[in-house]
Amino acid sequence: MPACYATPADHKFLLLESIFPVSAQGTPALFWSPEKPLTHLPEISGVDPVSANLLQQEYLKPLMQHSTESAVVFLKDRLHIDDFTKFADVYSLDSDGGAFKNIKSFMDEYFSLEIPQVKDPLKAVKELKSSFVGAVHTADSLAAVEKLNLGPSQKFLLIVELSPSSDLNDEEQTIASNDVTVGAVCHHLQKRGIKYTAMFTGKSSSAHQAEEFETFSGRHLLDTSESNIGTFVNISGAYLFLREVLVHIAHKDEKITLNLTVTDTFADESDINNNTALIQFDFDGTSKNGTGDYTVKITFNTTLKGDRWTINKILLSVDGIGEVGSNGSLSDSPLRTDDMDLVIPVLYSYHCSSMKMYVDYIRNKDLKDFQGTYVILNGLQMQPFNVQNEAFFNAQDCVGFFSRGIWMGIFSSLILLVILIFGVMMVLNLSTPDRFDDPKGKTITIAQAED
Repeated sequence: MPACYATPADHKFLLLESIFPVSAQGTPALFWSPEKPLTHLPEISGVDPVSANLLQQEYLKPLMQHSTESAVVFLKDRLHIDDFTKFADVYSLDSDGGAFKNIKSFMDEYFSLEIPQVKDPLKAVKELKSSFVGAVHTADSLAAVEKLNLGPSQKFLLIVELSPSSDLNDEEQTIASNDVTVGAVCHHLQKRGIKYTAMFTGKSSSAHQAEEFETFSGRHLLDTSESNIGTFVNISGAYLFLREVLVHIAHKDEKITLNLTVTDTFADESDINNNTALIQFDFDGTSKNGTGDYTVKITFNTTLKGDRWTINKILLSVDGIGEVGSNGSLSDSPLRTDDMDLVIPVLYSYHCSSMKMYVDYIRNKDLKDFQGTYVILNGLQMQPFNVQNEAFFNAQDCVGFFSRGIWMGIFSSLILLVILIFGVMMVLNLSTPDRFDDPKGKTITIAQAED
């Protein structure tokens, strides 16, 4: 998705929800310049956060180190894209910007650019400050700016520290107050005839906008205290969580249920790369009737492709099964997941409360003797790529496209619809009685025989 470059005629203030997820991680950064178009800047992807280094090299440097222009950075303590959703009245066609009234006015009137999510913008600002060629000033109000010796012939970097939010309840009031400060400072610079490029951003993402994820500790509503007990591991930056695993092996007439234990090292053999991840779960266990020891390996092959990552295949290996012909063992046997959506948005994790998968003997005839063999992973959550803020991102659940509830609703609606159509057809087939006398016509007289 290209960057949101704007002119006074076509700009729509921060209607980012139609392009970017509202739960985007990172801090927005807004640029505007009264004099200079911003079309030479790189395009922005709607799913990938901009790093501090990229912000510095590709945006701040070209914009704010021009030989004849000064730079102004407005820094709020915390800022999230949800703040615009809540306080900017973005869904109203006649909106004046709400708490961001002055910022909206500048974005509409001047050349502007929006970056919806930046990782650690404060780091980029510090790098700009250390490398800026010219005077560097810091202020926290219009009065402090007025005291500075600023002029159109002097190139400078002005960093304006906006008022922090002391309480979540006064967030809108604080934003509105800071917006007034931004407007006052920009108008003051214009009166002095200073050419500048401005940026409005936050030091960090809003604390109250922390992303939702399964915490695996404490209790959830209507949950028992045991329901969130599980094992969490971090393997080379990949986050994995598993509560329990059950393997049921049906080999011809023999049925084996394995009692497995999830340990802290259950995923140590996983191999994580930039665009591929081999997630391997290893378990040692015994059958519930104590007939033997078994080693179980479950492998997830995942790939990162652009704006999504996919689970390509899931394989099961079990050592310890007695050799019975060519079909007596399970080695890298595919598991069937036909009703599960295994394509996940790039920033999201994958979660399944109870993931039941059968050995795929339908496509692999060599596994026909294992018909009925299945694996259940309870409380599974994984995110092999793009883990941010040391937490799982919002999860895509393993519910199929049509759940049982949806089918129940569809069938119930169809039954009611059939009844309605039948009733309407019955009403339409009613005819007006035509066996009565016409009051304007000749009277019908029926002669009666006399005795």
